[in-house]
Amino acid sequence: PTAMIARYDGVDNGARRSATKQMLGTECRQGLDLSDAKVIFSLGADFLSSDLGAAKTFAEKRDPIEGEMSRMYVAEGGYTITGSMADTRLPVRPGQMPAFLAELGRRVEALKGGEEHDHSDDELVFNSEDITAEERQDRFLDCLAHDIVDAGEDAVVIVGDELGADLVAAGIAMNQSLGSFGKAQSFTPCVDAEMETISIVDLVQAAGEGKIDSLLILGDNPVVTCTGDVDVS
Repeated sequence: PTAMIARYDGVDNGARRSATKQMLGTECRQGLDLSDAKVIFSLGADFLSSDLGAAKTFAEKRDPIEGEMSRMYVAEGGYTITGSMADTRLPVRPGQMPAFLAELGRRVEALKGGEEHDHSDDELVFNSEDITAEERQDRFLDCLAHDIVDAGEDAVVIVGDELGADLVAAGIAMNQSLGSFGKAQSFTPCVDAEMETISIVDLVQAAGEGKIDSLLILGDNPVVTCTGDVDVS
């Protein structure tokens, strides 16, 4: 009766749990069904290597001979399996991604509100020596925003957990606005969502105060995987 349960995962930092608690009222697991998605935007999310269901449904929409091809945009800090499959990939530093997603959201809402601009006189330059990083990012955002608006509920934004709860929540909100929430992206409550737990920080503090008599660790090694701000020594 006096036992405490601490939740910690050295791989999953809990961002999605926090984001879904904030957006949906309970901690949830993400499910992706990309079989009907026309436009996919992955922001720092290597979902093709971590979600077999998403990878399978993604492949169903990538048959250039028998079926319609989806289009995938990827913005990421390092090269991943998902990035290697992108139709258009843009390197973005993780610290710049909150502003990047905010600007994408602004452009999408502006286009949905009726904003128009003409690209007929634009010169397409693909040589990396003839275009700056800022111009490349602007073109990426512009093309992505237009494709998302054109696809509507068949567009989905996938944000990586490593970017934190606020950005994951922003991605969920974007899909809610587009109409792909509950379709391409869905959530089911975690089986332990209602379990009363403490954090690894609370556990370390309790141990330091001599309040822990026995410690049972299941399936992780916090001494090795904890972040530097948690003193587990």
